[in-house]
Amino acid sequence: FCIVLFFFIVLTKFGGSEAIITALSDEYPILRKRREIFVGVLFGFYMFIGIPSCTQGGYYLVEFLNNYSAVYSILAAVVVENIAVAWIYGTDRFCNDIKEMINIYPGKFWCYCWKYITPTCIAFLLLMGIYAYTPLEVSRTNETYAYPLWANILGWVIASSSCICIPIVAVYYLLTAKGTFKEVKLYIYIYIYNSICLLFIKNYFF
Repeated sequence: FCIVLFFFIVLTKFGGSEAIITALSDEYPILRKRREIFVGVLFGFYMFIGIPSCTQGGYYLVEFLNNYSAVYSILAAVVVENIAVAWIYGTDRFCNDIKEMINIYPGKFWCYCWKYITPTCIAFLLLMGIYAYTPLEVSRTNETYAYPLWANILGWVIASSSCICIPIVAVYYLLTAKGTFKEVKLYIYIYIYNSICLLFIKNYFF
């Protein structure tokens, strides 16, 4: 069982790392030419930032990061991503892209899920999580440790840091892009379409 669990963790980690490696390699082609060095540096960075988790207070650090960095930010990013594809790009275009790639047009159920059900459910979970939030506390053995105020504030800063980049980058590109708003909107459609195609190709063929 331990061996199965170990390899499950390793495979999961490699999957997430491959997403980072592919995204950065596409953005900076020079990294693709030095892939071995880049991968070695990335995993060396993993090891370096993971050292504090192995110390005596590592348990509290892991609980802190798990509570703030892996809940609110992921749900918020998924909601924005869903809205971008289903409402800005459009479910009709998205369905046509799927038909073009696999020659199957999705049913109306999936269109309703992408456009209404999925963003509503995820937004509900996000809002309920924020509403039911309480300052972080962890129980270990026979004692309960309450994190100080500055730690909870830092946690919210970490949680919002990845989300705040989405509207900032969107506004930046809308203000700096050349052409009329319709031309910029067309550019956004093309960018989302290319991103969907690349994502499909990587998941389907690799």
